[in-house]
Amino acid sequence: MVLTLSTAALLAAAETATGTTQETAAEKTTVAGGAITDVDQKAATTAEAVKEVEEEAKAAVKKAEDVKEEAKAAVKETEDIKEKTEAVAKEAEEVKEQAEAAAKEAEEVKEQAEAAAKEAEEVKEETEAAAKEAEEEKEETEAATKEAEEKKEETEAATKETEEVKQESQAAAEEKKDAVKEEAEVAAGETEDVEETAEEEEYDEETYGPEALIIWTVPIEAVSFSHKTHTMDAGLDCDTCHDDLFEMEAGVASENEDFTMETIYDGGYCGACHDGGGAFAANTRCAACHIGVMGARRENGETEVAGH
Repeated sequence: MVLTLSTAALLAAAETATGTTQETAAEKTTVAGGAITDVDQKAATTAEAVKEVEEEAKAAVKKAEDVKEEAKAAVKETEDIKEKTEAVAKEAEEVKEQAEAAAKEAEEVKEQAEAAAKEAEEVKEETEAAAKEAEEEKEETEAATKEAEEKKEETEAATKETEEVKQESQAAAEEKKDAVKEEAEVAAGETEDVEETAEEEEYDEETYGPEALIIWTVPIEAVSFSHKTHTMDAGLDCDTCHDDLFEMEAGVASENEDFTMETIYDGGYCGACHDGGGAFAANTRCAACHIGVMGARRENGETEVAGH
């Protein structure tokens, strides 16, 4: 359906609208004026704020500059710290190496100390053994000293006994001297008889052996032996001595190890007859056979040494 408005209605509406519009415009103007005032106030406030912001900005810029300077200083300090850290690290590495070397040396010292301790223990054991040995030697020395004292006493007793024996021997020697003198006188008489008999009979070497004296230099220098005295004068045969007691070659017996006075005293060699039974004992009438060094020289036709 189409609606149709009259002119009056339109005019009335227009007037109403105009009035309303004027009122609205007035209100809006009032509002606008208030708004402008607010804007002015805000502008003023904003200008102050801007000024404050500018000042704050300047302060911030200055602070930023300060921070930049501090940052530069911090960077430099960091570089210094880095260098110091590297130096400290290098020093720490050196200290580490020194510590390792020291640890190694300490280990060696420890080993040496252990070796020294072991050696000291061995020395201690050796010392104890030496002390024990010294104690034993001391005991042995004391025992030896005691034994020496006993031997000394025995020696003194033996000396006393020897002195007594010496006195007895001297007495016996005097008696024996007298007996030897008598035997010598008897022997001298026998020798005279033998010489008289020898003058009657000519000596035959083939029958009685070599006429020249045999001079023995062993076991004592010098001893003379006469075949004539033993065969032609005493009536012994060659086989009485050869080859049981003496080999036929002169002087061979002196090479035997047992050709000693002890063997002769025990009945060997000359001692087989010179036992005090068949002939005078070998330990008596020494000068009958032992002519000494000078006697041997005289028998050999040598000149005597001056002063003898």
